[in-house]
Amino acid sequence: MVSLLGQGGMKLQYRIILLLFAILLVGGLLAAVVSFHYQRQSAITEFKKSALTLSEMLCDRLDHNMILGDQSYIQDAVTKIAGDSLVRNAVVFGGNRTVYASGERSDVGQAVNDSLVNQAMASGQTVTETKGIYEGGDFSVVMPLLNKPECHTCHGAETTVLGATKISLDTSTLNAAIRKQGLTMVLISLLTLA
Repeated sequence: MVSLLGQGGMKLQYRIILLLFAILLVGGLLAAVVSFHYQRQSAITEFKKSALTLSEMLCDRLDHNMILGDQSYIQDAVTKIAGDSLVRNAVVFGGNRTVYASGERSDVGQAVNDSLVNQAMASGQTVTETKGIYEGGDFSVVMPLLNKPECHTCHGAETTVLGATKISLDTSTLNAAIRKQGLTMVLISLLTLA
């Protein structure tokens, strides 16, 4: 009789240990998933902010160089930006949607029908687009070039938008960082559980 109670007590002890293990495992996995989600969202937000900052810098440089009237400086600035490893391409469009300057010099002078550029130039607002951000796609920012008072001497005051800039960033580096971060979190979770 005593041995039967002893065996039942042992079974209960194993059940309690197994239950605690399951609770720790589920809780740890849930915490890791939530933490990874927030870190991934933070990384994507910072990536997008970088693209917007880069676009703003290009627009500021354009404003300055357009006042000077020197297209070669604009092309040099676009070429330099497009040469960065994160940048797929950088393009400046004129009011008629013709490529004014581009990281791909062969595109200069070509008329392009780009829905993002059309949208930005029609609205006068910055437009962004994400294509396959988790599959190695790109994130594009299109900023309209507004007709400011200092531009009126060359362009007149009738037109609101003179052109647009488009910068497309390659998301493969972001994806690699997110995967590495996820793997690190899984390893830390497994070590903690062990």
